[in-house]
Amino acid sequence: MMALQLYTVIGAAGLLVCLACLIALHLLPTGFHPIHDPVSNYGTSLYGYLYRLQAFASGICGACLLAVFAGTSIPLPFWGIAALGCYSVSRMLIIFFPTDIKPPRTLKGSIHVFLAALTFTGIAIAAGNLTQLLIRVVTWGSWGWELQAAAFLTEGAAVAFFLVFKFRPFRKITGLIERCIYLGTLLWLGIVFMQLLRSF
Repeated sequence: MMALQLYTVIGAAGLLVCLACLIALHLLPTGFHPIHDPVSNYGTSLYGYLYRLQAFASGICGACLLAVFAGTSIPLPFWGIAALGCYSVSRMLIIFFPTDIKPPRTLKGSIHVFLAALTFTGIAIAAGNLTQLLIRVVTWGSWGWELQAAAFLTEGAAVAFFLVFKFRPFRKITGLIERCIYLGTLLWLGIVFMQLLRSF
């Protein structure tokens, strides 16, 4: 039980670090626009260390959540757990592969795109697969609507992101769609960790 509590506290702390860094990046003079520019662009700015810190912190958050789930008796679906694992790994790896602001596409930039796609797909599948089962846990019943809404936002924004990325005329709102994914992810993870902290 002590180990699960520790993982929960570390995961929640990682989520707070991630949130704080994202807020700071949007307040600092990076030169990027929140509607047009992906969050990844901040990694190439003077404050790129904040981008890398938030990415790594969110990966740690996901890994801690996996550890907590592994230590509980809740029978969670394989694909939800696997997707959460992909999210965690891709977030921690992406800090080593900065995005390409301008052409030509580099190897590191290509890997970044792949890891970003894995991140968004992973958290969307994880939220979609795990939410309904988590809601059935008695102590989480009062947060069922909020958890569902966060999962829906994450899934919907992830689908919208891939559509926007595919159709060039809509890429002007890439930043907005990506931030919706971030918002849904932070809300979903935040609710899960809040309920875990209350359950101990």
